[in-house]
Amino acid sequence: MPSIFICYRRQDTSGYAGRLHDALVPAVGRESVFMDIDTLRPGVDFATEIGNTLAGTDVVLALIGPHWADSRDDSGQRRLDQPHDYVRLEIVAALQHGVRVVPVLVGGARLPKRETLPEDIQRLTDRHAVELSDRRWHEDTKELIENLKEPVLQAESDPRIGNRPVNLGFDGAVDQGIPHGWFNSVGYVSFASDRYQIRTISRDRGACVILSNPDATLDQFGSLMQRFPAAFLAGSTVQLDGELKTDNVTGWAGLWIRADGEDTPNLVFDNMHKRGPRGAEDWARYSLEVKLPRETRWLNIGVVLNGPGTLWADDLHLRVWHKDGHWVDV
Repeated sequence: MPSIFICYRRQDTSGYAGRLHDALVPAVGRESVFMDIDTLRPGVDFATEIGNTLAGTDVVLALIGPHWADSRDDSGQRRLDQPHDYVRLEIVAALQHGVRVVPVLVGGARLPKRETLPEDIQRLTDRHAVELSDRRWHEDTKELIENLKEPVLQAESDPRIGNRPVNLGFDGAVDQGIPHGWFNSVGYVSFASDRYQIRTISRDRGACVILSNPDATLDQFGSLMQRFPAAFLAGSTVQLDGELKTDNVTGWAGLWIRADGEDTPNLVFDNMHKRGPRGAEDWARYSLEVKLPRETRWLNIGVVLNGPGTLWADDLHLRVWHKDGHWVDV
């Protein structure tokens, strides 16, 4: 499924949508950008296809031009007031699926006032908007693309989120190849790919986890992660270490840690970029350490494989540096 969905009204922002599409493709890949006139298959049901697409989308860019809110049909009725208006349907579906929605202001437009919108899309005005100006188009789109790569905070009610790190040795129960306590990073880490196979296999007296995709490109990555409350670790130095093994990895593999604040993602982040194993490496122990800001409220840990190949991981440990001068398991 595509990772970025461009929502726009043809009568208002079709030119801007095309320009934005062309700017996004080199950065994230053509298959990661969905735009109806470019990607929809002939003859498919529009509402069904949009719903299916949005369910697997990371970000919706809602382009808003000067006439986005007051565009009218031939009978003079405002399009947004029509229940089957495609722009309204796309935004409603995105909000219902919990997809990150970014209002993108173009052509000098301003974000509409909440009370001027239908009730089912009024939450759009709660989102932070970005502006793409004609004069600074290249600079603004570059900044937008960089911001889209930032991780997204998810709802705390997600049942996959635990109260503490668990099953770091991958020896617990397994559900569809994924060990207990872990989950695929798709939806939590922007642009994480769902095309990596995750398996849990026996190793020695326990088990280990495998991430693999022999056909991945170097702009793709797969990841397995845990997320849990971490205010009690704020201000401390933590260490994540574990055993890794690789085969045919032309990108890189590694462990990763990300600290999030209450409302701010990515306070600190390390994924061993270019420091982890590559090619074919036998089992070896790797580690990384980060100093957690005092604003830390959530901690995310995981393993990552960038590009094609296979990664094995086992026997992870998360530790905090004790004031007495030694590491203590979290």
